[in-house]
Amino acid sequence: DNWYWERENYLINFGFSDYERTTCTITFPKKGEFRLNDIQVLVQPMDKYPEQIEALRDEPLKNIEFGVNQISGTVNLTRNKILCLSIPYSKGWTAKVDGQKTRLLKGNYAFIALPLEAGHHDIVFTYFTPGLKVGLGCFAISFIVVILLRRKYKRSLKGE
Repeated sequence: DNWYWERENYLINFGFSDYERTTCTITFPKKGEFRLNDIQVLVQPMDKYPEQIEALRDEPLKNIEFGVNQISGTVNLTRNKILCLSIPYSKGWTAKVDGQKTRLLKGNYAFIALPLEAGHHDIVFTYFTPGLKVGLGCFAISFIVVILLRRKYKRSLKGE
């Protein structure tokens, strides 16, 4: 699976249950050899869930501005956090924090996420379509070749 998805580590949500569970059965869809080096079962108590969700909203991205293929804003954090936006992750996204290029992560396996240290930060997300420069280069070369072939063809018709 790591060859296809480029992942080796997984977090699986088994859902919500109104009663205590003491066992878990994992069934694989295909026969094969699997290595399970480390399995952890983590439980998220739901009794304080609303308060935990509100705490995540305490320090949001503010002063948000949208431009052509760009989103910017500011954030003030009291502690280190990960800013996760509901923008689909793509290799075309880049981020700058306080003017410095910063590595983006995949948040919830599908969205752009940005690790940030405590403090005030100016953030700029920029999108550039992957492969666009190569595609434009191929188009330009092909266009020039077609023009040259057309000129050669016209000359051959004239008998030059």
